[in-house]
Amino acid sequence: MPMPTTSKWPKPRSEDEFEDMAVDFLRIRWKDPYATRNGRRGQRQDGVDIVGHPPWLEAKAAGAQCKNTESLTLAKVTAEVERARSFAGGLGEFLLVTAADRDVALQAEVREHFTKHRVPFHVEVIFWPDIVSDLSSDEQLVAKHWKGFPSGSTTSLAVPQQAPPEWIGRDGVGDKETFECQLELLLSVSASGVDLEAGELAVELYGIAPELGDWDGYIRTLLAQEPPPVGQAMRWEYRSRSYANVIQKWELVVADGGAMVLRWAEFNDHYRSINLRLQIRSVLALIWVHRVAVGRAAQRVGIEEPATIALRLAAHGSGPLHLCDDVPPVTEVTPRPTDPRTVWLPLPELAVSEADWSVQVQADWSSSLATLTGRLLSRALSHFRAGAALVRPNSKLREILAAAEREIVRG
Repeated sequence: MPMPTTSKWPKPRSEDEFEDMAVDFLRIRWKDPYATRNGRRGQRQDGVDIVGHPPWLEAKAAGAQCKNTESLTLAKVTAEVERARSFAGGLGEFLLVTAADRDVALQAEVREHFTKHRVPFHVEVIFWPDIVSDLSSDEQLVAKHWKGFPSGSTTSLAVPQQAPPEWIGRDGVGDKETFECQLELLLSVSASGVDLEAGELAVELYGIAPELGDWDGYIRTLLAQEPPPVGQAMRWEYRSRSYANVIQKWELVVADGGAMVLRWAEFNDHYRSINLRLQIRSVLALIWVHRVAVGRAAQRVGIEEPATIALRLAAHGSGPLHLCDDVPPVTEVTPRPTDPRTVWLPLPELAVSEADWSVQVQADWSSSLATLTGRLLSRALSHFRAGAALVRPNSKLREILAAAEREIVRG
């Protein structure tokens, strides 16, 4: 979908106008067209302005408190959470929806606080860029909340067909592999001045493949093939069956306008998981590949490099998605019944997200690889329910990203 800058869309002046926006935004986020305001002003609301029923909460309700303010603190968040604990019937999720710009420090404080001080529902702060991202993708909602403000008045980013994520099909997958999890990473550049055809970008990819060395086997394997053209795009495909009941598929798509998409899917018969730490190498490698390919292609055809880059990471699963992190210290060793030489390790405490979500980042073309990837993955982590696996990756991600960037630069 288009990813306009948040400066384009005026913020609401009144609390009432902001709540109207929040209702429409939450109907999209919660996948509940019947989400509505909770009572009216002057009535007891227990800190909940809007109520909905996301499908992933089953019978439980989700609640939201609206704050048409330019700043928010941890103290304000915890105060509203305490009020929401009294909501009749209880909540499965509680969101603080604010007109403030995104505050990474506050997000980290909220995650840390509610990991240490558990409450009976998931807590998250939603900022103005998140609201704009969903509302601005619907022309009817743009007309409703920004009357006379054309949705196409600024340069949008070149996303293939301006479409939602496209998921890999199940062809070649057996009936027993009922679980699946997928990731899609889309990279696009500002349309202004970047008149690159898919074929012009693909030419540069063939030269980049050998430069990857042992950095990322899947991308190198994909680029080693000759892709058949698909419409105005070019698509590379790769499939592997690592075990009898585990199938992995990879796709790399290059489209006109300097756009590139990497898709990964796993189909299996026993678990639903996304190991973001295992996918970091591919994410970082593709950002590097995209940057180098676009830069070289622009120089070769005699056009300027883009001013901005946009990244979108989307996830899809057959059910709630588990974030697998490091295996924790072994507390109990149990011999495997069929082979006493090996042991079963206890599963890590898993952070869980809904089955589908999407995050996006827009930044200057000159931003470092670590900055781009770190921001993208940090936003992805915000979709997972609090747990040990949610807290630990922060420092580890920074270490991995720094080491990975040094390795790529050396290559």
